[in-house]
Amino acid sequence: MDPQELIDIVATGESFTVEFKTGRAKGLNDNDIVEAVVCLSNGDGGLLFLGVEDDGEITGLAPRHGQSTNPHNIVTMVMNLTNPTVMVEAEIVEINKLPVLVVSVPKSDVIVGTTKGLYVRRSLDSKGQPGCVPYHAYEMLSSRIDRHEIDYAAIVDNSLTLSDLDHEEFERFRSLVSKSSSEANNPFEAMDDYEVGRALNVIQGVRDNPQITRGALLLFGKEDVLKMHIPSHEIAFQLLQENKVVVNEIHNYPLFKAAEYLGEQVEKYNSSSEIDMGLLRVEIPRISSVATREIIVNALVHRDYTKLGMVQVSITQDELKVSNPGGFPSGINFINMLEANHARSPILAQAFLRAGLAERTGRGINRAFDSLLRSGRSAPDYSLSSGEAVRVSVDISQGDLGVVRFLMTHEERTGRRVNLTELLVIHALRDDPGLSLSDVAEYVLLSESATKKLIMAMVESGIVDMHGNGRARKYRLSSGTYREMSDKFAPVFINPFDRSQQEQMVISFIADNGKITRSETAKLCRLSPQEAAVIIKGLRDRGVINLVGKNKGAYYILNKNVREFRK
Repeated sequence: MDPQELIDIVATGESFTVEFKTGRAKGLNDNDIVEAVVCLSNGDGGLLFLGVEDDGEITGLAPRHGQSTNPHNIVTMVMNLTNPTVMVEAEIVEINKLPVLVVSVPKSDVIVGTTKGLYVRRSLDSKGQPGCVPYHAYEMLSSRIDRHEIDYAAIVDNSLTLSDLDHEEFERFRSLVSKSSSEANNPFEAMDDYEVGRALNVIQGVRDNPQITRGALLLFGKEDVLKMHIPSHEIAFQLLQENKVVVNEIHNYPLFKAAEYLGEQVEKYNSSSEIDMGLLRVEIPRISSVATREIIVNALVHRDYTKLGMVQVSITQDELKVSNPGGFPSGINFINMLEANHARSPILAQAFLRAGLAERTGRGINRAFDSLLRSGRSAPDYSLSSGEAVRVSVDISQGDLGVVRFLMTHEERTGRRVNLTELLVIHALRDDPGLSLSDVAEYVLLSESATKKLIMAMVESGIVDMHGNGRARKYRLSSGTYREMSDKFAPVFINPFDRSQQEQMVISFIADNGKITRSETAKLCRLSPQEAAVIIKGLRDRGVINLVGKNKGAYYILNKNVREFRK
């Protein structure tokens, strides 16, 4: 390891991945070293410095093996005193002429502890200071679930029997399957409750001695039993009007019933607006049923059932909010959520899929995005989510009917459905005309090369125009797109290659205002000063406009003959 690099790391202080330990002989024992390794390994791994004080002062490591310290002995000691074994690397590095032992600790794929049964993990206190804290049993269960070591729904509760499950909930499941299945015969109709549970992997064991899992209780449990055995499970629906809670209902419904109930409550307060499409009037719902279902199902299926808290759905005048305990499942984040597909509980996800309440391709969130963008609204907002909870906000205010009108007209004319990434681009350019390639790439969460390919295809199809060259190139919706939006209040954007249209804009501006400058021409036509000069030169060469004044005071007026002609 490079000493200067290590000095720089020490200078920044302790962090989630960096731990200091004193090197004084009486201040450091083997247990201290092993506990620090376990702590880092249960986090993201990192570096353990032996011979550095908590405040970052480098004091050096006192000899631990006779007259020196043998790094190999430290590695062996850690191997022997951790369970499962943690394989570290250790090296003596001289920093400021003092020996410091640097131990590289890997992140463990499983939870590790000491052979004495001590489990600790890395954590930050309320002031943001790192440290090691006890790793509680419920936290380890949550971590193992998040690491996909176990499925919460597969945990057997030996105190439960079939009598704790509600036959009506099995009937609800059969009914859902019948409504959603394309098959003539519902395979679950011929099964009794035990067989349904076995088919969904939530009941184990033989018929005479069935083993009931947490998944069975969540899907089919009687409410009083569910409340007793999984008190962390609750659902809530709220309706707020003028910041006042007018509806507040909390229940312990099993999951299929909970999904139906929350969906029905949202639909009670739904409404729609109409868009005129010639001879047809098309209804646009205020709240997308597709988006609502997908987001509610995600909250119920992917929540962390080891954490207290409820799945909460609330409606205000302009917003539908859904939240659930626990952060995103492992491997899912803001960047990859439209591409990645990792269920916290595969068993629950599969059960909802069989019931027809979840997307079979595992891309339900994509459908939610697509549905909202097609209704002229912004994509779901997950920005308030954290490691403790997923929070999503859905815009239910008046959508951009111009976008809806364009999509219907364009798709009918071309015979091709606009895909999700194209929808994201359309909304990005609708909200902020004149974006660069990197701006668009950041918005649609694609690489610049993939975004360029996408944008060029949209330019070729006439949806988008490009303006400028090289790094100065910008993209915006085409004038044809705005015409199909039929938005008379939209800013007028001209195809940079449509010279006659640009010239007509300049002539009309002078007719209305008496004169125009080159900077006003550039602003009017959204051109660079150099491009505006080309437009003006063309009009002057043909005798349409005349120059008045010089330098900064120069402006242009219509030729007398043109003025008289326009009269």
